[in-house]
Amino acid sequence: MSISDLKQFMVMMPPLEEQGEIVRQASRMLKMADELFARVEVASRRVERSSHAVLAKAFRGGLIP
Repeated sequence: MSISDLKQFMVMMPPLEEQGEIVRQASRMLKMADELFARVEVASRRVERSSHAVLAKAFRGGLIP
């Protein structure tokens, strides 16, 4: 298929106002995803630290009376 063949196809585009809304919504969702990713990273670091702390306490015998 050549470029001239592709030029024959009609591609429907939403109105500019709707395109703008699509971009705003996509940007909002990407920002939310970035924030969620940052929260997951913080939680993962906390889990890792607490896992190390529990293991250290276990090796010292601090988990049993």
